[in-house]
Order: sequence, then structure tokens, then C-alpha cells
Amino acid sequence: MKKQFKEIHILYAEDNPDEIVLMKEALNDVGQSGKLNVVRDGQEAIDYLTDTKNTRPDLMILDLNMPKVSGIEVLEFIKTNQKTKVIPVIILQHLKAQMTYKAPMKIMQPATLRNQCLIKV
Repeated sequence: MKKQFKEIHILYAEDNPDEIVLMKEALNDVGQSGKLNVVRDGQEAIDYLTDTKNTRPDLMILDLNMPKVSGIEVLEFIKTNQKTKVIPVIILQHLKAQMTYKAPMKIMQPATLRNQCLIKV
């Protein structure tokens, strides 16, 4: 029997169609039946978050390696904007994408830092 979770609104920023399918399946497998909006690049994510017609998501899942505007820039926008800084963000980075960075990235948890940020190790 699947555990039922509170329905939440998730904004998923991902440009890879295969990853989008996997995320939808994973959310379904764990019983999450809330609303999932998908944006396919960083600029589209910022546009979604700034459009007053859209409901603010309860959670954002963000791919770091995005076209147009990087996931890091999207995260900076979210955490410096009064209306969006309260949105929890889960950051995804695929191993292949991680190899493109010169130094590994360490994500600090919100409970640890007031200003959520990425720190190069």
C-alpha cells in the first residue's frame, strides 16, 4: 500500500525529457499526486516564478545544468527575491554534468545557512 502524502505544488526545472519522465514516475511511485509544473530552461523557470498568474510552488526541484540561464543563476534569483526566497529548493546535478565543473560543489542545507547558497569545496 502506497503512503499518501499531502498534495503539494512542485515546480520542476529540467531540460532532459527522459529525466522528466523518471521524476513523474518516481513521484507517482511514492504516492505524490500533487501538481507538477515542468519548465525546460532557466529563463522559463524565472519567468514562471515572476508571473503573477502562476501559483507559487510549495517546492522547486532544480537541475543545475540548464540552457539559457543556469540553475545556479535561477537559485540566486530565487533566494534574493522577496516573493520566492521562502520556496524550498532541491538541487539535482547529474554525474555527467558534475564533470564539467572544475571543482565539486557542496550544497548547504537551509537549516544550516540563512542564505542558501552553493559553496565550492
